[in-house]
Amino acid sequence: MIDLNNRELAAATFILAVIAYCLTNPKVRPSIFALVKCALNWKLAFTALACWGVVAAGIWVLKAVGLWNETLLKDAVIWSIYSGTSIAFRGVNELDPNAKFKALAMDQIKGVIVFEFLVNVYTMSYSMELIWLLLMILVTVLIAVGETDEKNRLAVGFFRFVQGSLGFWMLLFVVHSLWRGRGELLGLQALQAFVLPIFLAILMIPFGYLVSLIAGYEALFIRLKLGRRQPLDLRLYSQFKLIELGGLNSSRLRRMGKLLGPRTSWPNDHDQVDHLFVALGQTMRDPLLDEAGDFVWPPEQAWSIGPVIESMKEYRNLVDPLIGKLVDLENSAVQLMSKCLADEQLRSDMMDGMRSRLTEMEGTIEIAISFPDLAPRVRKLDRRFQDYAASVDDLYRMAIRTDDKEWESWRATVEMYSEWCCEARERMEIAILQYD
Repeated sequence: MIDLNNRELAAATFILAVIAYCLTNPKVRPSIFALVKCALNWKLAFTALACWGVVAAGIWVLKAVGLWNETLLKDAVIWSIYSGTSIAFRGVNELDPNAKFKALAMDQIKGVIVFEFLVNVYTMSYSMELIWLLLMILVTVLIAVGETDEKNRLAVGFFRFVQGSLGFWMLLFVVHSLWRGRGELLGLQALQAFVLPIFLAILMIPFGYLVSLIAGYEALFIRLKLGRRQPLDLRLYSQFKLIELGGLNSSRLRRMGKLLGPRTSWPNDHDQVDHLFVALGQTMRDPLLDEAGDFVWPPEQAWSIGPVIESMKEYRNLVDPLIGKLVDLENSAVQLMSKCLADEQLRSDMMDGMRSRLTEMEGTIEIAISFPDLAPRVRKLDRRFQDYAASVDDLYRMAIRTDDKEWESWRATVEMYSEWCCEARERMEIAILQYD
């Protein structure tokens, strides 16, 4: 029988209560089944199994050096499910995975790890653990909700104070318990329990970084399959250039993806791919260029068709008519979407309606990417315009793709691209207001 301490029993109580509520509530139950289906996705399942394989390898090493015994199996399983899996997926959605994993590594040699170990050794009564855990959950949720609105800043500060007070109270309890039973920390068994989570975390961090690296490349490679279709040899060449520029730097990959936006699939030949990544490499050298749409492409030397555009007025004379066309194309798409996305039977009508304006879209884009060289004072606005043009173009191309996607998947993808398009237009409009 697994021997759970009072804190683990309290946590299990809350988990079982939540599961019971979800399974008995007909409104929530479908979401649970959808979550389970998502968790069984082969990529997620394989990563989780690989994570637990790393844990098993770590246990084998600890056993070989005499720092493992069977009584630690429960601790290892709980650590694997919660902390281990969390570390494995920690960098997937992070904008700066390098900083995140560096902080995790530093935590392993700080006093906080000792404190966490002591907290797990000394627990209160079951009822007190229930109360303490409930308060921590409520305060954490209130902080998370409060941070969604700047108006709640004072309330968030108060609840952070409450959270810190609860932690300080636990620290006092641990120090008191440690003084009363200081002999319990002596001996091989205590050393084994102390080493286990630290060693497994140190072992898991490189694995988690590898997962974040693979996820970063996968996100970039997926973009090559979206938007404008590229021949296989051109797509493979683009993948090679991505790997050449990104290397093993996970944070660099995130910044590349953020700057590239949907332009990854725009080049039509190998020379244009080279121009794309030369321009991207130059942009990456400037730490200030870090917003979506801050990437200028084509490069200045690529398709210059006239003198340098020096003034904002001259640039606006060229770009304003194109903005009008793109906004009209976006509005037309939104009208079709509001009419057709609610009914699967109207999917073909929406695709046909957007396909009928694709030639107009392509002509607008060709003009947008063929501007003369730009003076520095107008480049910031041009970045926003190019980002919006790429987003409208991708929205149309995603909507008319003929892949045999399930209805729900196709609709969700189109809606997501519509949101990105709207966000790109808002960024462009803000930039226009700043220059007016």
